[in-house]
Amino acid sequence: MPFVDIGPGPDDVAGTAKTEVTLTQLPPGGGSRTCFRCEDWFGWVDELGQVPPADRRVARGAETDLASIPPFLWGLFSSYGRHTMPAILHDVQCDAAKAARRGPGGAPLRAHRRREADDLFRRTLAEHAQLGIMTRWIMWSGVRLFGSLWVGVSVVLGVAVGLLHWSAPVIDAVDDVLSHVATEPWLAFLGWVPSGFAWVLRQLSERLAADQPFGSILLAVGGLTLVLVLLRSVERASPTSPSRWSPQAFGSLLGACAVAVLVLPPMVPLVLVTVVTRLLLWILDLVLHVTWTHVLRMVPQAWRPARRLPRKAPPFPGGFPKP
Repeated sequence: MPFVDIGPGPDDVAGTAKTEVTLTQLPPGGGSRTCFRCEDWFGWVDELGQVPPADRRVARGAETDLASIPPFLWGLFSSYGRHTMPAILHDVQCDAAKAARRGPGGAPLRAHRRREADDLFRRTLAEHAQLGIMTRWIMWSGVRLFGSLWVGVSVVLGVAVGLLHWSAPVIDAVDDVLSHVATEPWLAFLGWVPSGFAWVLRQLSERLAADQPFGSILLAVGGLTLVLVLLRSVERASPTSPSRWSPQAFGSLLGACAVAVLVLPPMVPLVLVTVVTRLLLWILDLVLHVTWTHVLRMVPQAWRPARRLPRKAPPFPGGFPKP
């Protein structure tokens, strides 16, 4: 079950498995994503010698941001590697699913095609990238849940509420780590940043320590997630077929929710420390920027440093620009 080189013609298929892909980095756009253009034609087949169907083909010129891994998880998962071609094919299929929503099939057709793309993504991670079972299921659950943003957000919110109530030792450990992020003398003036994060965590943990309002909040978040999953499970296989509730889609989303509930708690300390550290770096960038553009302008030209700092303010780390 490999990737194979193909051509623009419907029957132009190589007889050997494809192991390399050529990408060209595109100029930065208005957002924080770094995108690439694929310079190859390739597709996915079940066996060598077969012709890949149209929905499993990547055409030359297709644009991709590779694996959409949040930057605060780069310590665990990379955005490229052995899973580069599976990620490109998944991006192409997701774009096709979005286009289907604007047609007569609407959202149910998009949901069906997105589920098929997510399932194929997990399969290519196993058969082509040969990633570990847990790794590929975590990556699959991420694309499956955040294929509908509100489903993903509701699951993350539910996990956060549960952690704040049940995992006081985890919160204490994160609090302790954050309190040591800016202990160096040259970072003392930024100590309020990690301290502020730690204070917010403590306050939330104390508010949710009792069974109420924790029980009501968790029930509300769980109910909202279930409603969103039920709505997302309405699919249609083609533009002309009727919309139906799909048990397969419902089970798929519940499975992704279960994976997220199991794996998110251990990731929380890494995520919080990464976010706080990135914020500290951004503040330092901003201080240097303000120093150059406002303070050093008052210094005579002859006394200014010969090497100039960028005149453009650094981007806020909420976007976490990719390198």
